[in-house]
Amino acid sequence: MGDPSMRLLMRASLVLVAAALVLMGCVFSKFSQLEENLQSVAGTGALTGTIKYRASRRARVIVTVFQDKHGVPELASAGRLLEDDFFLFLVPPGPGYFLVAFDDRNGDMAYTPGEAVGSCGHPQPRMLKVDTSRLYARCRITLLKRGKLPASFVGPLAQPQTVRRQQVPLAAGEIADLGDARFSEQYGEMGLWAPFSYLKEIGAGVYFLEPYDPRKIPVLFIGGAGGYPQEWKYLVEHMDRGRFQPWFYLYPSGARLETASRALSMFMKSLHRRYPFVSVHVVAHSMGGLVARDFIVRHLRIMKHDYVSLFISFSTPWSGADMRPRRWA
Repeated sequence: MGDPSMRLLMRASLVLVAAALVLMGCVFSKFSQLEENLQSVAGTGALTGTIKYRASRRARVIVTVFQDKHGVPELASAGRLLEDDFFLFLVPPGPGYFLVAFDDRNGDMAYTPGEAVGSCGHPQPRMLKVDTSRLYARCRITLLKRGKLPASFVGPLAQPQTVRRQQVPLAAGEIADLGDARFSEQYGEMGLWAPFSYLKEIGAGVYFLEPYDPRKIPVLFIGGAGGYPQEWKYLVEHMDRGRFQPWFYLYPSGARLETASRALSMFMKSLHRRYPFVSVHVVAHSMGGLVARDFIVRHLRIMKHDYVSLFISFSTPWSGADMRPRRWA
């Protein structure tokens, strides 16, 4: 051990071992965080859908959630209609849910006879069910000025509602700056390893950098696993902003691919209804290409929209990821 070169070699080995242990600790910490999030997801379902209503002041609409308690509907939650016309509530798995929405025209936070109203999940055979086999249920509620509200709902809705901000922030066309903290690498990593926490804190949606301009072609950027909008900064700075307008899909990349693509379909459908654009270019990276493909196919087959005129992806694992052990020369 008196050989200086041997002592140097031992020190280098100890440093490498220490570094390996630190890295392993980081990896196990990430997987532990992911496991905790997945357990949270396992105990949570979602009620989502849209409101069909012709009135222009949609912000007045209040959506309420009732849970079936031995045949009696019990008020569980209430929230304002989100931007545009959709809503989302996180709920525990249960045997049955009802949704009631009304236009709070007089602003008293309660349902008054004569206000436009609509429901979903009633009568009982059509209750919305959320359980381990079906973690989400969606429906479309049509508000009618002469709509009839079941008698069992009238009493609870006649009282002023405690309306809270939606549990999951959703956006379709919200204008933001690319320097926004929500678009940073920090939150991209959070979306991969803690998707449930990300969803509750950051939410999801399609964001603009500028107001919609019908003369410019939207370019929708979709990041991959751990992706975040700021990683597209170089392309945004070098694109022709006179011809194109950048859009960004913000979502927790640790969520299921199908969930991410379905949500994107909901946002784009809402945007297309508001801005009837005829062409969209989609640019995706890695896993984002799989999300984009499912979204494009869904729109073609189900929604009959063919406005995606160009699709470019980088490093997308179309045939999966090769996990076979490698032989090093």
